[in-house]
Amino acid sequence: MSYSEKILCISVLLIISCQSKTSKNEVIDSIGNKLEIKIEDISAEKLVEMAKLSNKISDFESSIKYLSLAIKKNPNNPEAYYERAYAWIGTDSSISDYKKCIKLNFKVTDCFYGLTLNYLEKNDSLANIFLEKTLELDPKHRQANVVKKVFFRNGKSS
Repeated sequence: MSYSEKILCISVLLIISCQSKTSKNEVIDSIGNKLEIKIEDISAEKLVEMAKLSNKISDFESSIKYLSLAIKKNPNNPEAYYERAYAWIGTDSSISDYKKCIKLNFKVTDCFYGLTLNYLEKNDSLANIFLEKTLELDPKHRQANVVKKVFFRNGKSS
């Protein structure tokens, strides 16, 4: 079985596991053992792809695990920081990862929006600053405009 076929098998079985009582991590470990795949041998790029699938099914624990390993393998992989920031939304770690993405000039507008959400959850006035920066970069950013209408009036959090 080729490497790509193994990854596809893992992806399909991961999705199936969401519909069963078996935990996602148990399924992944079982598949990895049967296919003789060691997570340490998987490239940073493939780990990011596995993490994206995990994020889509709200398995943030697995996503963070994959992305942290991807970052360890390639500390300048902005996509890994971006995806991990999403998985960590609402935490200081998410803020740190979004800021790292901005430094790496990756999806800057979306990163400012992610910072908006993080600070909004903390009820911190920095949310408005990051929201304005998001809209400065992309005045038609749909989610940012909704947040502005719902949470901010006259530049103040409601």
